[in-house]
Amino acid sequence: MERAVYNRGLREHPDLPPNPCGNVDYHGLRRRKVDAPTDRLKAWGKAVLGLHPVRRDLHLFMVLTGMRRTSACEARASDLDLASGRLHVPKPKGGSTRAFDLPLSGPLADLLGRRVEENPRLHRKTPWLFPAESKSGHVAEVAQHELDGLTGHALRHTFATLAVQAGVPLLELKYLLNHAASNVTMGYIHVGPEHLRKHQETASRYILEQLGLEWTEGEWPPRLATTPAKAPSTNECGSA
Repeated sequence: MERAVYNRGLREHPDLPPNPCGNVDYHGLRRRKVDAPTDRLKAWGKAVLGLHPVRRDLHLFMVLTGMRRTSACEARASDLDLASGRLHVPKPKGGSTRAFDLPLSGPLADLLGRRVEENPRLHRKTPWLFPAESKSGHVAEVAQHELDGLTGHALRHTFATLAVQAGVPLLELKYLLNHAASNVTMGYIHVGPEHLRKHQETASRYILEQLGLEWTEGEWPPRLATTPAKAPSTNECGSA
């Protein structure tokens, strides 16, 4: 970061001395690998149902969207439009210029609808979708020993992996995760929530299945499944 800032200054002020970081070798960051085999996912699904309703729904929201912790915890009821099936995210990573509308699948709409309905009874006049008795007024710390380390950014990894297994194309997955355009071609493509919603729906249903949870439209929370989840077929997991 410091090297980039100094290089930007050099372009405007070429009389500055050479960048002191210019001879430092930078190696790529090693991404954390999240291992979530079927039995661990099933145990997670069972454990999450036993949490306080707000925390239960926050963790389920994160695994069903891959949203980063800060954006998820700071989600506001005023940014939710259940009628059009979207949640506006005004300040994701990258700031307001990266604002986007998250398309809501059926399970996500039921989840957030339950929070809007139930929150006033738990936290009077709260603006947050995931309120808490904290200084900020919303959940801020997502660590949860019952969930065996599958919290926070690990859920973003889990969402991405399971979405691909469900058959979500990589391009649409990038938009669902609000990743920045990685090349010129992507910079030309602009897709909206309506196009992405069907892929969000595919991901949500598959993820709940892998968690061993059953969802009934119009109801929340989901319940433990009575039949084992099916492994995706070859066709369902075709290359993106």
